[in-house]
Amino acid sequence: MEFLYVKIVKARNLPTMDPTGSLDPYVEVKLGNFTARTKHFEKNKNPIWNEVFAFSKSDQQSDHLEVIVMDKDVIKDDFVGSIQFDLREIPTRVAPDSPLAPEWYVVNVEKGGEIMLAVWFGTQADEAFSDATYSDALTALNKSSVRSKIYHSPRLWYLRVNVIEAQDLVIVPDRTRAPNPYVKIKLGNQMVRTKPTEPFEDLEISIEDRVAVNREETLGLVKIPFDIIERRVSDNRIVPNRWFSLKFESQRRARVATTRILLNVCLEGGYHVLDESTYYSSDFRPSMKELWTRQQPSLGVLELGILGVEGLNVSHDGKKETVDAYCVAKYGTKWLSRTEPPLRKEVIEYITGLDSHFWSIRKSRANFFRLKSVLSGLLGTGEWFQDICTWKKPVASAAVHILYLAFVCLPEMILPITSLLLFMLGVWNYRLRPRQPPHMDTRLSFADNVHPEELNEEFDTFPYSSQDPAVVKMRYERLRSIASRAQTVVGDIAGQGERVQALLSWRDPRATSIFMVLCLVSSVVLYVVPFKVFVLLGGLYIMRHPRFRRKTPPGLVNFFKRLPAKTDCML
Repeated sequence: MEFLYVKIVKARNLPTMDPTGSLDPYVEVKLGNFTARTKHFEKNKNPIWNEVFAFSKSDQQSDHLEVIVMDKDVIKDDFVGSIQFDLREIPTRVAPDSPLAPEWYVVNVEKGGEIMLAVWFGTQADEAFSDATYSDALTALNKSSVRSKIYHSPRLWYLRVNVIEAQDLVIVPDRTRAPNPYVKIKLGNQMVRTKPTEPFEDLEISIEDRVAVNREETLGLVKIPFDIIERRVSDNRIVPNRWFSLKFESQRRARVATTRILLNVCLEGGYHVLDESTYYSSDFRPSMKELWTRQQPSLGVLELGILGVEGLNVSHDGKKETVDAYCVAKYGTKWLSRTEPPLRKEVIEYITGLDSHFWSIRKSRANFFRLKSVLSGLLGTGEWFQDICTWKKPVASAAVHILYLAFVCLPEMILPITSLLLFMLGVWNYRLRPRQPPHMDTRLSFADNVHPEELNEEFDTFPYSSQDPAVVKMRYERLRSIASRAQTVVGDIAGQGERVQALLSWRDPRATSIFMVLCLVSSVVLYVVPFKVFVLLGGLYIMRHPRFRRKTPPGLVNFFKRLPAKTDCML
């Protein structure tokens, strides 16, 4: 599908049409009955627009294209100047040809003023297609959602650094210890293990001397720009070693010696850096494009144009029938910085950073339900065993009793049967296996119904907040209420552990004496009576019929709850 692209870049030295001397310029692009308009700037004679308009060639209604520069006014907009183009003289560009360079055009011969723009015929494969405003969507409220966006797949490289040797290190004499120098490599926030991503930062390599256990002293530092690092595209190419002079923080060391370090630094392009899930990767080609033809020669260039769709099912939404459908053509991995609307750098670093452990109510809620999902199997097993003990299903309870007796009599069958049950469970879950690649799940992250206040708190600056003190105080009080619940749970767990310790701590002499006598008697009984008998009687006692149960708590539970804890000693 062909389009007429009009790219309005900027203007300069536009004449003033208002008696006050101010100018609020904007540009109108007219092709027949279609009119496109850029945004206007207030009091600016040298505006910069950088907007692209696309007119479908099939809807062409005129042989001339008119570009008009106007001055926005309260009552009636003033005319500044115009340019006309004959469509028969407009060039055609087919990707991957080089893009047409914008040119300066005079908009008003008498008063002056120039505008920089470019006009050409192109297809959907054009680079400007993803950023253009279209003639059939000029009145849309959200122009970014009516056409597709192209996301270019990133090409990542490995950075290889071979530390060979160093010369003329200046170390402060110290008779109490032996020198212990080592090399520390830093790239951005990465230490030793590098992660090069655009925009590249300088590679920092320092030689440090370990003076004490937690104290290091820098002997020298070198910063290597990525512009001078060579690219290694094959195993046959040898990258030569290079000497780099180190800089010193102390001026005294800089005067006495010139320390150098021998390095072998290169960018590895013969590997593929995984930027997708390891289970579902769509590309395994190396980072260097020159190596693609060696592995598999290119057959041609594929141009994909989505023209239309027919036969969609109509859904009934309230009173009217609607079709909410869109088409997705994946060219490569979506890059976060090219999304619509574009994400800020700090948002991208926060999303992709695995070490972002700042407090978030959304993440806390999501992690709680994740833990609940993991423990759902144990909780379900506990509820099922409770039903067995209460004999809500007599047939199932009787079957469990028989199976328990078989396990006690034949304990060597426990592990084989358990392994067989796990195998059968895996076969049963095969029909429920995930069929889609792993993706960012908004429902799992509780991002689909999160409150705006929680998001505002999550993306707030740290360690100093940028919000109003009243808002920070409200968040603090909310955090106190949440922490009080966690404090209560931790106190209950600590109390139970202290009761266990109180059995032999003689804090309660009577309880410790009773427990010691019980242990002595149980040791004699366990020595005389076979262990299988105790296991059998214990299981039958736990799963006994409700007719043989009492409503009062068991004696051992009552005894344990009466043990002393340090709760009353807390302030």
